[in-house]
Amino acid sequence: QGIGKFLKENNPKVKIVVVEPKNSSALLGQEPRLHQIQGIGDGFIPAVLDVKQVDMVFTVTDEEAIETTRQLSKEEGLLVETSSGANVFAALHVDNGRYRVVTVLPDRAERYFSTTLH
Repeated sequence: QGIGKFLKENNPKVKIVVVEPKNSSALLGQEPRLHQIQGIGDGFIPAVLDVKQVDMVFTVTDEEAIETTRQLSKEEGLLVETSSGANVFAALHVDNGRYRVVTVLPDRAERYFSTTLH
């Protein structure tokens, strides 16, 4: 079934936005490149993603994802990793505040404490 399909069946106004790294978006046909956003932009489209449900691909730079991740830690007390930062950045910028936006913070930061992220 899938979450996107379920949401759209229950509210046809729902829009599904996929977040990908700026220069490594498989959904936009780009070749995989090195980036610093863990967990996304790995050069393939996951089998569980029904691309027919996707309305938009929103790309985020490494810097945008990292800065947002740090802000989430400092201002909200959320220790998350950079794909969460990318999702929040996209959620804050995708619609200019016109609609209700829901996002997912898919990972915690414990694995990244030895990096310069936190």
